[in-house]
Amino acid sequence: MKVFGKERPTDTDVIYLDDGTSLRGEVLDKVVTVTTPYGSLTIPLARCAGISAGNEQRPAATVLTVNGNRISGLIAEPSVRVRTTAGTEADVRRERVRSILFKQKSDELAFLQRTNADLFVMWNGDLLTGQVMDPVIKYRTAKGEEAVPVAEIRQIGRTVESTRSGVLLKRDNTLLEGRVVNDGVSLQLDVGATLRNSYEGRFAWAFLGDGHEQIGRFQNGAGALGELLRASLASSLMASFAAETVTNSLGMPFR
Repeated sequence: MKVFGKERPTDTDVIYLDDGTSLRGEVLDKVVTVTTPYGSLTIPLARCAGISAGNEQRPAATVLTVNGNRISGLIAEPSVRVRTTAGTEADVRRERVRSILFKQKSDELAFLQRTNADLFVMWNGDLLTGQVMDPVIKYRTAKGEEAVPVAEIRQIGRTVESTRSGVLLKRDNTLLEGRVVNDGVSLQLDVGATLRNSYEGRFAWAFLGDGHEQIGRFQNGAGALGELLRASLASSLMASFAAETVTNSLGMPFR
């Protein structure tokens, strides 16, 4: 897979510097810590495909993982420790780094064959796959508040960031219209990082159980996020219509 328009190397990591030169070798750091709008994440570099550093105009960096997650924010580490192909070790200041490409690893294929992940689309465009750690989501509709087990949820979110109202689609095709009551949501990400008690308003949409199938439509960034989410919901509802009756939160069938 290409990372920032370049093929990942198979033999060494490559650090591209701000003066146009590059360093080849092995990045010795084990993790990268990113402060995002939705929380702080410590990501194992063994699961990273590349990092694009921020700049003065856009200080946020972007971390791309081997399984297609996109995480953007401010990197905490002040430097990158590298052992070059010549055998020397050095600390490279973060400000000098434009991007890093990590070499392909032998265990990536087995890692990528994991299934049944949830996908979380964030309002800043980030993509996260993993599992919801909370057992239930409290959801308020016109009929009142309902504690919905996470295992019963197929999709949940909203297509407009400025409103708290959204929809929750259950696995039995019941469609609830309302809003999430939980103040925060905790996630265990596939790459090993944990996001604890993140404000629910930072989440645009969640696809529970079929995240690996859904992530592709959001990775290339084509189209506005709200449009992509509406198209995804419409596609899911059409599939539900074809299978059986869909009911709304009042118990009324759509057909």
